[in-house]
Amino acid sequence: MIYCFTGTGNSLQIAEAISSRTGQSVIRIAENMLLPDSSEDVWIVSPVYFFNQPPLVRDFVDSLKPAGGRKVVFVFNYGSTPGRVCKKSVRELNKRGFTDVSAFGIRMPENYIMLFSVPPEDKCEKMKDSVDSIVDDIVSKVSETNYVNNKGLGLGSLLTFFGNTAYGMMSKTKKFCVEENCTGCGACAKLCPRHIIEMSEGKPVWTQTKCDHCNACINRCPVEAIQYGKSTKKKKRYVNDRVKL
Repeated sequence: MIYCFTGTGNSLQIAEAISSRTGQSVIRIAENMLLPDSSEDVWIVSPVYFFNQPPLVRDFVDSLKPAGGRKVVFVFNYGSTPGRVCKKSVRELNKRGFTDVSAFGIRMPENYIMLFSVPPEDKCEKMKDSVDSIVDDIVSKVSETNYVNNKGLGLGSLLTFFGNTAYGMMSKTKKFCVEENCTGCGACAKLCPRHIIEMSEGKPVWTQTKCDHCNACINRCPVEAIQYGKSTKKKKRYVNDRVKL
């Protein structure tokens, strides 16, 4: 089974490419945390958040059991570098008794617009175009136990180590705000994987002080009415047009 966590569609494109080659179904982690049968192999397709697994993905991974010699394959997508999330993810499951774990990284268009800008359109298209060939390579290598494709900067280990601290400082909701062009459609509330956005008097309200910062609300608002302080004003939004979200 392929378990996917996606905010703007990058992970879903990769998951669907894996599905077309393996015949396995795609389940979105945010919608279904039901664990697979103990003997079933698991693919986990996820973005990298501050060089680590997103909290919701970590919750899912923590609930996995190594029974039945289960194979686990991580496929992470990242905007600049994965840090050492691939190596770390394999090592952590090995310590828990999993003997057949692999991890791969795929560079995809950056969409964390609170800090960065979306790449030019031609670069985005090139990265999306590369998914099929990279997935072909990944599928051919999953038979190799504990295979780690860990491309990244030499400072990857430090980035991953300090990433959790930086993420804790960034993943707050107080800067989310809504401009006057908000139509009150409620899409943001429906998209939130943590269900912490509620509609009040026709406008979204964030009910918790922190969230995963998956960027689904801000990038997929149909009228681009959601901002994160001043850092996202006039910035291009990103949604992967190769998939149906």
